[in-house]
Amino acid sequence: MMKSSMIDYIVQFLLLMLIMIEATLIFSYYSHPKMPANIIGYAPYVIGKDDNVLNLQKGDLMIAKIPNRIAKKDDVVCYRDRETIGMGKVIETSKEWCHIENRSQRIYISHHQVIGIKTGKIPYAGKIFIFITSHMEWLLVGCTVAMAPDIYRYYRHKKSLIYKENKKEERV
Repeated sequence: MMKSSMIDYIVQFLLLMLIMIEATLIFSYYSHPKMPANIIGYAPYVIGKDDNVLNLQKGDLMIAKIPNRIAKKDDVVCYRDRETIGMGKVIETSKEWCHIENRSQRIYISHHQVIGIKTGKIPYAGKIFIFITSHMEWLLVGCTVAMAPDIYRYYRHKKSLIYKENKKEERV
């Protein structure tokens, strides 16, 4: 009995944490629409296609830091190209531009177009991120239903404490 309730609490905690992360990213996106959605300067990017040049697989979650420096050779960067976001590996750089290579082309971009520099990746976590984003309302309902017995017990216990306190005051 104890193990299942502990597992329930862990699952509830993880679901709430994921929902809070999603909510933070959504808030970040709407509060600064020209910047990528980020948490403390780190932005998640879900990889849509395999890319051997960047060593990324479909479904990976790439974490990129919003740049505070000029990209260096061999950095993997995210850049804004008109209305799309691209990724590429820096082949060559100067004070004004970067020469980028990705799976389909080699292009030159300015340093102002770079919106993120890769700091790490989490394999296949992008699929979980997409699932959470597309099923947010069901996760909220599930968390509420899962937590309903705990909430009921808490308020029932609080009500009995208030009742006992009032009874003590009546005796005095």
